[in-house]
Amino acid sequence: MSPTMIILTSYSIPAYILAGLTGWVGRERGVHLKVYEYAFIYMPFLFIAVHVATLFGSIDMGVAEMGMHPVAVVLIAITGGILGGASLIPRLFVKDPEIKPIVVSSATSFMVALFCLKMFFLAAMIANPMSLMSVTMPKG
Repeated sequence: MSPTMIILTSYSIPAYILAGLTGWVGRERGVHLKVYEYAFIYMPFLFIAVHVATLFGSIDMGVAEMGMHPVAVVLIAITGGILGGASLIPRLFVKDPEIKPIVVSSATSFMVALFCLKMFFLAAMIANPMSLMSVTMPKG
């Protein structure tokens, strides 16, 4: 199986579990999540995928060039999935009718995506700093 599919699967399972639990608790408290709000759980994954594709060309090449162990890649994806699924939790606490639900979900998801991108960059720097320096520094 390709690293992209492993990462997407490792990200999706905890994200769906946490988003489902958030939706269930929300219904118990009278907060109904819209169908389109569940799409925001993938914003952290998309941020990291675009970042890696920009630096290395694809996720597969990024994993290979950074020399990260497959278990480390899966653990990073699971952590990102947990954070991505948790991006819907603030929606349970913001019940002000003047604030649109999509604003809360999108703002939270954007902030979680930036945090995940920072953590991914730090994990990549710890795993193999030379691979990032060879991409960002001009050769010559």
